[in-house]
Amino acid sequence: MANSYSEREILLELFPATPEELIPKYKQFKIKQSSLSQREILVNNKSVLELFAIPASGNPDTQISCDLCNTSAARKFFKTFKIEKPSSDGRVFRYYWMCANLNSCKHRGINEARLEQILINLGVI
Repeated sequence: MANSYSEREILLELFPATPEELIPKYKQFKIKQSSLSQREILVNNKSVLELFAIPASGNPDTQISCDLCNTSAARKFFKTFKIEKPSSDGRVFRYYWMCANLNSCKHRGINEARLEQILINLGVI
């Protein structure tokens, strides 16, 4: 079985004199599938937000862009997720488009900066 290495590990192995500000940080944000219609955002392996899929509507051929990996495709390949803003007592929600297949989204590369921006907009970090 082949080993897998992170960008950080490869950079430090091949270019040990790289300035600290150019070395990628360890990933502190993760997203995981809890159930078919629910996902969780983890910060430092602690669950901070739950995302709930909502029923799709509209033309399934409309082009949509994933808010995490930025891929574009027909709406039928995406799900809309509703996130309750913490401390809003169920009055404020945000909606995000994400790939229906989370593994494919992760394979294309979830943009850490986008995930961080979602958490900032929701007041989590």
